[in-house]
Amino acid sequence: MEELKEFKEYVVDWGEGRLIHDGDRYAFAYGIDGLKLWIERALRKENKRLYYEGLGKNYGHEIHRLMGRTLNDNLAALVFQSISEVLCANPYIKSVSLVDYKIEGSRLAMTISVTTVYDRIEITEVYTI
Repeated sequence: MEELKEFKEYVVDWGEGRLIHDGDRYAFAYGIDGLKLWIERALRKENKRLYYEGLGKNYGHEIHRLMGRTLNDNLAALVFQSISEVLCANPYIKSVSLVDYKIEGSRLAMTISVTTVYDRIEITEVYTI
């Protein structure tokens, strides 16, 4: 198995919806910091993601396709499955596990644990279904 190079990801200004420039070059984050940016981008709502050149619009999860359904334990499992599939597509991510979830009306709050080649990250995401 080939050894992975250090992970490298563009630094994003989410408020402005653009990549950050460092002079006339894009700024990058490396290692676990870069991977955290990648994860954040992958988990953003479809209309809030920033599409980079070369990645296209097919990047990230498709949780938006579940909108309008009755939120219950089965749907929460589908949301987690979608999150897990998109994150595990990255070779720097070893595993994704569900720590906890809570359903309140149409809101689903999920806490997930992501084990990477660098460290373990715990993330809480809230989705409105």
